[in-house]
Amino acid sequence: MYIWYVLAVFFILLIASNVYDIQQEKKKAERNLFKKQLLTPSGKEMFDRLRQVVPDGYIFVKVPYTDLFDNRKKNPKEKARLHFRFVGCCIDFVVCDAKLNPICLIKFDETEMEKKKLKKLTSEEVFAESGYHFIRYKSKNKPSVEQLTADIFPPKEKPADKAEDKPADKKAEDKPATPKSPEKEAAAK
Repeated sequence: MYIWYVLAVFFILLIASNVYDIQQEKKKAERNLFKKQLLTPSGKEMFDRLRQVVPDGYIFVKVPYTDLFDNRKKNPKEKARLHFRFVGCCIDFVVCDAKLNPICLIKFDETEMEKKKLKKLTSEEVFAESGYHFIRYKSKNKPSVEQLTADIFPPKEKPADKAEDKPADKKAEDKPATPKSPEKEAAAK
């Protein structure tokens, strides 16, 4: 009778083992990774507007901060600290000209993770230090094509009027200045 209990336990363990193996194979067959859209619908809308503003240029999306900076620190610890400070932070759009030179960087609101990583520095300070033209927009208020054009290609400053440099007397302007001889200067005194 004792042998029947041992055989029953053995068969129960055998069945449980087979069920467990079947479940593991199903889990392996299930896909855990799926493709997703690179841009959200609002990101696609912004991309289309940027294409209208810069038809001959290139627009790159979700570019990591670390790809935009050249870290020239000599100390390896400082270099690594600065590098890891920016890991995981991305610029939403990088607008480049036809020669792939960056024209400007466009960023929507920072995520909480980026705020924690950057700590006291803001993106504006980081990009101003590196020499990039940086534009930030609120994700709720998307700019129009006209506003994007004005922000990406700001009007160049006009030279100040040179009214201050012009002489007030037109007669002095009409006559060319003639050098005075030493005799005429002595006679004038």
